[in-house]
Amino acid sequence: MSLSDTILAYILLPSTDVEASTIPQDLALQIEKKEIKLLDVVLGLGEQLQSEDDRTRERAKVLTTFLSSKLSDSPCLTPAIKSLTHLSSLETFGTGEGVEVATAIIDLPPLSSHSQPTRHLVYTLLDSLLHHSRPALKRLGAKFLKGYAALVDGEKDPRNLMLSFGILRVVLVEFELEDCVEDLFDITFCYFPITFSPPAGDPYGITSDDLVVALRACLAATPLFGKLALPLFLDKMQAASEKAKRQTMQALAACFPVYGAGVVGEWAGRFSEALSIEVFHATDDDSLALALTTFTSLYSTLYPDSSPEKPTDDSMDVDSEGKTGKEIEGVAVKLVNNCLDELREPDKSNAGAAVKIVVALMKSSDRLKEYALDKSLNLLMGIMKDPEEIALRPSVIGHFSALLAALSDTPSIPNPLEAHKDSLLTLLTSSTRATTTSQLPALEALIHLLLVPTFLSPQEIGFAVDGLNDVLRRGQEGYEEAVEGVVRLSNASSPSSATFERTIEETTLPILFAALPEKAPERGTNESEEYRKALGSLAEICATKGRGLAEVFVRRLGGRVEGVCAAKVQGAEAAEQALYAHHLLATIKAVLAVKATRGDADVVDYEPIQSELSEALKKAFFEGDAVALVGAESTPAHQSLLLLLSSAILSFRVSVNPISLPMMKKFLELSVVPGEEGEGLRKAVRWMLGQTVNKGLEGLKSFVEADMEKFWLESVANVEQGADVRKSALWTWAWFAKGLVVRSEQRGYASVERIIGLFHDPVLGREAAKVLGVIAEEGDRVLSKENFAVVRLLYKQRFFSFLLPKLVTGHKESEKDDQVVYLIALSSLLQHIPKAMSLVELPKLLPLLITSLDLPDPGLRANVVQTLGVLAKEVPTELENSISGIVTKVLRGLTEDKVGRGSVKLRVASLSFLEVLPKHIPYLTLHSQKPIVLKELGKSLDDKKKEVRKAAVGCRSQWFMYSA
Repeated sequence: MSLSDTILAYILLPSTDVEASTIPQDLALQIEKKEIKLLDVVLGLGEQLQSEDDRTRERAKVLTTFLSSKLSDSPCLTPAIKSLTHLSSLETFGTGEGVEVATAIIDLPPLSSHSQPTRHLVYTLLDSLLHHSRPALKRLGAKFLKGYAALVDGEKDPRNLMLSFGILRVVLVEFELEDCVEDLFDITFCYFPITFSPPAGDPYGITSDDLVVALRACLAATPLFGKLALPLFLDKMQAASEKAKRQTMQALAACFPVYGAGVVGEWAGRFSEALSIEVFHATDDDSLALALTTFTSLYSTLYPDSSPEKPTDDSMDVDSEGKTGKEIEGVAVKLVNNCLDELREPDKSNAGAAVKIVVALMKSSDRLKEYALDKSLNLLMGIMKDPEEIALRPSVIGHFSALLAALSDTPSIPNPLEAHKDSLLTLLTSSTRATTTSQLPALEALIHLLLVPTFLSPQEIGFAVDGLNDVLRRGQEGYEEAVEGVVRLSNASSPSSATFERTIEETTLPILFAALPEKAPERGTNESEEYRKALGSLAEICATKGRGLAEVFVRRLGGRVEGVCAAKVQGAEAAEQALYAHHLLATIKAVLAVKATRGDADVVDYEPIQSELSEALKKAFFEGDAVALVGAESTPAHQSLLLLLSSAILSFRVSVNPISLPMMKKFLELSVVPGEEGEGLRKAVRWMLGQTVNKGLEGLKSFVEADMEKFWLESVANVEQGADVRKSALWTWAWFAKGLVVRSEQRGYASVERIIGLFHDPVLGREAAKVLGVIAEEGDRVLSKENFAVVRLLYKQRFFSFLLPKLVTGHKESEKDDQVVYLIALSSLLQHIPKAMSLVELPKLLPLLITSLDLPDPGLRANVVQTLGVLAKEVPTELENSISGIVTKVLRGLTEDKVGRGSVKLRVASLSFLEVLPKHIPYLTLHSQKPIVLKELGKSLDDKKKEVRKAAVGCRSQWFMYSA
C-alpha cells in the first residue's frame, strides 16, 4: 500500500478504531528505518490538515504536538523542523499551534551546538512562524524574546545572520520590548561593526554590504536602543579603522531620527565635535560626504521644524522657558560660532570645511537654515565690504557660491536670503564684469543665486542674466563658464523656467547670433574662430528639453543657411562659403540629434520641415531631367548629387519618403551602371533601395516578388551577362537582402540562401562570399534606429545562427578549391559577430579559422587574427592544443610577402594577438617558440609604419617577461 493510501486509511477509520490502529506505529518504524521521510508524511497530510471536518483535522493536528516534542531529540531535529516549517504555512495552523511550536523552539539549547545547515533550518522555521503566526509569538511576549536571544547568541554564519537580522528587525518594530531591551540589544550590537569579507568564489553571494545594511536596519528599528547604543557609537567614532568609522556614521545617520531629540540631545555636543573632526580632517570625498550627511541627520533630529524643542548637550546649561521655533539655542549655536571663527580667514582650507558644515545645517531644517545662513552671510558680507580685505574677495565669493547652491535645492518661505538680496545681486553682477580673480567664482555664485526657487523677480532675473551676457559679449576669460551657466538656466526645472527661457531668448541669443557673419570669413581669421565659438555655444544652450529656444535656433540658423547658399560667389570664396554653410547645417543637425536621442516632445514639430524637404528633393531629382541627373550618361558631379539625395533620404521616416515604385525600378537599372566612375552612383542607389525596402516593405509587394525576382534571374544568375554587371547586381541584391534581414523577414534569409548558392559559381563565388559581410555590417549606420529603419531586436544573432551552420556544412561537403570560398565568407563575417555569441560559436569553428590564416587576402586574414585574439583572452583553453601552429601562421603576417599582399592592418592585428598570449597561455605550451617570436618581433621594430613599431614594442616586452 502506498504512503498516501495508508494515510487515507487512517483518516477514514471510525473513531472507535483509532486508538487500536497500528498505522501510526508502522509509519514511525518506517521513518526510523529511513524507508520513508517524515516530511513526506506531512505533505501527505496536507489535505487533511486543511479539512473542514473538525475530527479529521484534529486527528491530523496531533502531528504538530508530536513533531514539537521531537525537537529535543537530536536525531529527529532536522526532519521535525522541515515538517513543522511546512505545517506552519498552512491556513489551518492556528495561534495555539504557533505557541506550541515556538515554545518548543526557545526551549532548545543554544544553536551554536548545532551545524550551520541545522541552524539555518531553525531560523527558517522561526521566520515562517513570524510570517504566519505572529500573534502566537506576541502572546508569548518576553518569554519568546528572551528565549530567542539565548537561542541565537553566538551565531556567526553570514547566511544565518541575514535571516536572524530579518527576524530581529520585525521583532524590534512590532513587539513589546520593555522587559527585554538589553537582551535584544546585546545580540544585535555585538556584530557592530561588520568585519566579514566573503571568500573568493563565494557561491552564496552574501556581501559585507548586505550584512551592514541588515544590521543597520535592526539598530535603527526602535528608540529603546538609543541610550544603550549612543555611547558605544561614540567609541566607534574614535576607532582607528576607517571602515568602522564609515559604518558608524552610516548607522548614526539612520538612528538619530529614530532615537529622538530627547536621547540624542544628551550626546549631541560630543557627536558634533567628533563629526567636525571628520569633516575638517576628511581622508577622502566619500568620508566627507558621509560625515556631512550624519551632521544633517543629527541636527534635523535636534531642531525639527515641527517643534520648538531646544536640544541641549551635557556640557550646556540652557534655561527651560518656552521659546519660539525661530529661536536657536544649544549645541547648534556653539557649532555655528565655531564655523564663523574659521570663516574669519576665508582663504584658509578650514574655511571651506566650515562652509560645508553650515550647508549641512541648512539642509537639516528651515529654522537652522535661516539662522546659519544669516550668521554666515553677515560675516562674509562684512569681509567683502572691508577695503583692507580686497585680496580675500575671491575666497569669500566662493563661499557665497557654496551657500547659495544649498538653497537652490531646498526652497523655504520666507527665504532667509531676502535681507541680503540687493547686496548679493549688486556684488555678484559687478564681480562678473571684473577682470580679476573674483570673476569666475562670481559667475558660479550668480548662477546659484538665479537657481534659488521663487527668489528673484523677472526684472531681477534679467538684471542677473545681463551679468552673464556681458561676459559673452567680451568673449574672453569666463566665456565658457558663462555659457555653462546659461545652459544650466535653460535646462532648469523650476518655477522660473519660463522666465529663464524668455530672458535667454531675448537677451542672450541675439549676442551669439550677432557673431555669425552674413558671408563666410577667411579661414584662420579671428572672425572665423569667433563664429565657430558662437555656433558651439548656441548648440549647447538651445539643445534643451523645451521647444522655445530650439525653435528660434533652427529658424535663425536656417535663414542664415539660405542666405549663405544664395550668395553668388566663385573660386576660393565659394569654397569658404560652402564650409560656412556646412558648419551651420552641422550645428542644426547636432542640436536636433540631441533632442531626438533624448525623445523631446517638440521633435515632431520638425517633421513638416522634413516633408517639405522630401517634396523639394522629389521635384528636383525625380520630376526634372532625371536622365541628366542620374542616368547612365551623368557626370561625376551629377552622381555626387545623387549621393546627396541618398544621404538626405536615409534619415526620412517612411511617411515622407519620396521614392516611388517607378524610381525603385530605375534604381535597379542604375545599380549596374558600368565603370569605376559610377561607383558613387551605384552606392547611392543601393543605399536607397535597401532603406526603402526596410521601411516600406508593406507597400512594395509587387516590387519584391516580381521586379527583384526578374532582377536576380536576368542580372545575377544569368551566366550570359558580363562579369562586371553580375558582380554589381550581386552587391545590389545584398543590400536588398540586408533591408529584409535587419527587420528579421523570412524572405531576407531566402535571399541570403541564394547568395550562398553562388559560392560554386566560377565568376561570382568569391564575390558572393565577400558580400555577406555587407549584410552583417552595422558601422555604415545606413539601416539604424536613428534613421528610423525597422531594426528587430537580436536580428544579428538570428542571422548568424542561420548562416554559420550553413558555412560549416558547406565547407565540409565542398571540394578543396571551393572550400576557400567558405573560408572567405567566414573571414568577412568575423568582425561583425556579437562578442557574446562569438565566445560560444567560434570555438566550434576553430579548424576553419586556422585554415583561414592561409588566405591570400591580408584584410581577411586580419579579421581572423583579431578573432583569435578575442578567443585567446576569453577562452584560452580552447586554443592551447592548436596554439603552436597558430603562432607560426600569425608570424607570417608580420612581414610583407614578395607580391605585396601584406597590410598594416594585418601586421598590427598579428602583433596584438601575439601580445595577448603571454597573459593567457601557459608558458610551457609556447616556451619552445619564444626565441622565434622574439626574433621576428625584432624585425617589426624597424617597420616603416609607426603604429606597427609601437605595437611591436608592447608585444616584445610581454614576450621578454614570459616565463614559467
